[in-house]
Amino acid sequence: MRFSTRALGVACAVMLSGCFAGDVSVVKASRITGWSQFTVEQLLDKRKACSSVEWKSFKDTRDRSVVEYTCESAAGKNYLQRFVQIGIDEAQKKLKGELHNESAYAERDQRDIALAKENLQDEVNAVENRLTRIEELKRDIGRINQATLTSCRDLDVSSFSRLISAEIQSFSRACIQAISRNQPREMEISRDMVISAAEYQIRNQKSAIENNKTQIDFQGSRLEQQLASIERQKVERKEYEVKRRNDAQADLVALERHWANVKGVREVSQWVMQGKEPIYLGSRIDLVLTDKTIEVPVTARLVFNQAEKDGEDLTPAYEFALREAWNRYPMKP
Repeated sequence: MRFSTRALGVACAVMLSGCFAGDVSVVKASRITGWSQFTVEQLLDKRKACSSVEWKSFKDTRDRSVVEYTCESAAGKNYLQRFVQIGIDEAQKKLKGELHNESAYAERDQRDIALAKENLQDEVNAVENRLTRIEELKRDIGRINQATLTSCRDLDVSSFSRLISAEIQSFSRACIQAISRNQPREMEISRDMVISAAEYQIRNQKSAIENNKTQIDFQGSRLEQQLASIERQKVERKEYEVKRRNDAQADLVALERHWANVKGVREVSQWVMQGKEPIYLGSRIDLVLTDKTIEVPVTARLVFNQAEKDGEDLTPAYEFALREAWNRYPMKP
């Protein structure tokens, strides 16, 4: 929406007096489509949202008679102040508190390391247990090798490794039968089967030990990597925390400086006179700064809905336009 501006040297830019005062009165008495139950004056004058209201009429550069309404919006500035304060509060919160809970990270790291050490110890224990079983099996082979037809019945079956318990049970029965038949060879055949089973189990245990050793190497390497990763993450979190605090400090300074440059919020609407008939040109919201003014064109619906509401609370559309004006004012840390 393109607005008319005053031509330099026009002496008739007045409020309600002067050569265009009649135009102001005509505009005030007119009605806007969509709000025909109100005159423009009823909608726009004496609004609670405005700390002051000004009407002007002037000739623009195209020699058109223009009427301009200006509301110094206290409600608009108050809203922006609250909006900016949220950003300031967030920055101060980041400065005062920690974003990351180091105790929670430490608890998690301890839990992970404990689990990794437990897995590693399980593999070490497995190797020790398998070595013990191998020794037991070797002992059992020695004992069974010494068995004779006269001594085999005296063997304590329960004292042998459980890995060959089935073979020992068979050997015990074969021993009894061999004695009853006086057949040493039957006992020897059963004894050889026990020895063969024990040797097979020894090979299995040795193979399993190799697998366990591979897992020990893997788990040990993984534990070292976890410990290194934990230390690296601690450093990264500390660096991030420093950066976060520095950024928060920069944001805080920028926001406070940014807001200090805000002089106010202004709502402007214009009409052009065609003969005695006012034609609505458009509206805008101005963010008035110490060094410039940021203009955001807005719709008639936004302005007159807010005016009809006639309160200090702003409509969502009005708030959005104010944030848009604020966002067009880039912060310079």
